[in-house]
Amino acid sequence: MNKLLILIGVLILGVGVLFFLRTPQKSSDITVYIKNYAFTPSTLKLSKGQTVTWINQDIAKHTITDDKGSFNSPFFGKNEKFSYTFTHSGTFSYHCEPHPYMKGTVEVN
Repeated sequence: MNKLLILIGVLILGVGVLFFLRTPQKSSDITVYIKNYAFTPSTLKLSKGQTVTWINQDIAKHTITDDKGSFNSPFFGKNEKFSYTFTHSGTFSYHCEPHPYMKGTVEVN
């Protein structure tokens, strides 16, 4: 009886380890800094499911506005943040609404 319980425990532990190893781990999120009226970095390559957080370090308020309308932040000021999780593949070009010369691109695989 004890050997059977040990065998069952080992099997359960083995299945748990296999499940953990096969479960995709979330990649780290990415931060883009807004400083001197520019996005840094301005070009990103990431995987579906990753989140990008933009942090405004300028005094001026900015937006993160997708050129095709997929996402659009409200205006946010110094030390404020906006985050967006990319759930679809593609290339997403974005800009700042009041400062259209500020541009960035996110490529999602």
